[in-house]
Amino acid sequence: MRRLGALLVLAVPLSGALGACTHRITPPPSTAILEARAAAADRVKHARDAAVCDDPRRIQEADATVIRFRFLTAEIDQVGERTVARASAFARCDAATPIVIVAESDGRSPEAQQQALIAERQVAMRRALAAAGIPESRMTTAPNAAAAPSGALVLTGRNLGGV
Repeated sequence: MRRLGALLVLAVPLSGALGACTHRITPPPSTAILEARAAAADRVKHARDAAVCDDPRRIQEADATVIRFRFLTAEIDQVGERTVARASAFARCDAATPIVIVAESDGRSPEAQQQALIAERQVAMRRALAAAGIPESRMTTAPNAAAAPSGALVLTGRNLGGV
């Protein structure tokens, strides 16, 4: 038993020293391997660049198409920015669907100020969608959702309470 223990004590450091002296040869990858790696990298790049397409039934849900604004302003809030991103991703996937912009006022000011606020919000929504990559030619405005053509993606800008 003692001999076995002594052999193990000597064998462990000796095997480490011999392993460090062993030269490992790594052959260069073959042409087939290099081509397969390049093809895989290309597939990953295209998958990363592709827009994530939403189901059109989900994007047409009531709250999914509301671009929120701060009270009595034409400033889109953070939730509204996410709605713009989601709607623009859907619009990039489905280039045939027209986009209709409907803006609403907050209803707490004289009529002239309400109309001015509606116009400012329409401009803000157009700018946000254009900045997200949607061409101006696909966007139209309507006084309300009922006036939008059938099958259109209707984005409504409004304040949902709060500040």
